[in-house]
Amino acid sequence: MIFSVRFKTKLSVVFIVSCLFSQPLFAAEAGPAGVRVGGFFSTAATKTDQQTPYINGSDYTENTDYFSGTTVGIHVNFNVSEAFKFTTQMIGRGHEGGYETSFEWLFATYTLQENISIRAGRLRFPNYLISKTLDVGLTYPWVRPPVEVYDTSFSFFSKYNGIDMLISVPIGDADLLIQPYFGQIKTELNSVLAGDGAQVDTDSLYGISVELALGALNWRASILATDAHMTSSSGIAIGLRTEITSLGVKYNGDDFFVMSELTKMSIGSANYDFTGISTTAAAQSTALATLKSVGSTIANAPTTTGVYITVGKSIDSITPYITYGKVYSTGGDLSHPVLGSSMTVFRQEQHSITFGVRYDIESNVAVKAEYHSATVEGGSRGVYVVVPPAGEEDINVMSVSLDMVF
Repeated sequence: MIFSVRFKTKLSVVFIVSCLFSQPLFAAEAGPAGVRVGGFFSTAATKTDQQTPYINGSDYTENTDYFSGTTVGIHVNFNVSEAFKFTTQMIGRGHEGGYETSFEWLFATYTLQENISIRAGRLRFPNYLISKTLDVGLTYPWVRPPVEVYDTSFSFFSKYNGIDMLISVPIGDADLLIQPYFGQIKTELNSVLAGDGAQVDTDSLYGISVELALGALNWRASILATDAHMTSSSGIAIGLRTEITSLGVKYNGDDFFVMSELTKMSIGSANYDFTGISTTAAAQSTALATLKSVGSTIANAPTTTGVYITVGKSIDSITPYITYGKVYSTGGDLSHPVLGSSMTVFRQEQHSITFGVRYDIESNVAVKAEYHSATVEGGSRGVYVVVPPAGEEDINVMSVSLDMVF
């Protein structure tokens, strides 16, 4: 079931969200035998005023980027029976080398009773207010979700293979959704801790999300814990326990909205094993040779906290908004004799302010423009890919986008 939160003005601005993951994210056409198909598309142009790449995975620079903001997705629901459903969502994401296509969702749903369902397969973590529709740009006001929460160290956890349960509980005029889950991650990512591309495997992964909706207000709280192993292509192996907690609140009035989230990632002690570095690799790199000679060590990674608040107002079909964001790190073995430099790179400290405007051309098509100004603090990398050189602590990012669903 789909519902729209509308700003009640002459021309309504529509934010489309889903009630349940197992349902379409947007209006979909019914096909044969209970098949429903829909899609979404976003494209953007982004340019900064600095040479150092900004936002890991997007690598925005002073050269205008037309690739990283392009996403296209197809969402299909199959009603196998009254109790069983199958859902899949395939997404193609642009980058300078072309497009990468993957199954973001691939799961079966069993409805145990009217307010309880169980899902199994590839699922998305319910960490954020917009977890359900993170790839569907039409469903939120920004060109890009606030980077201090959505593009920091903890954002590499986005999907997993496992099982969850959706339990809906009415409480007076409020609706409570409880979502426990467990599973496994097995993926590749660019790791600051490992120093290069790394394979990530988890021994255990579990969490719970609680969401409460009451009229125009929506609250969300979640916690995720996992024991993970990371192995880099250079042979560095890391064992770490990660805990991610988040809180979010959203208010949608007739023509006014507020959104705010706080997310915290704590790793604590990470066990480093350098014995897997090959003799050949050590001979070619002094840094790897030094690590190999150490054998193994333990280091504490900094705890990272991100927060933002967005305020916006609808004026007919135009919605201007402003966002303040901040990310900061505490603790960590910054003076570790072997890994101090890695811990320093892992720190993320910056604050930003973003001004934007959204114009809804149709109920399913919107254009947006956004100006983002950030300052990196404390000699950290902030949301840059690497620590910026002196003089590039301040960065301005200009973006425009087109979003639609079909």
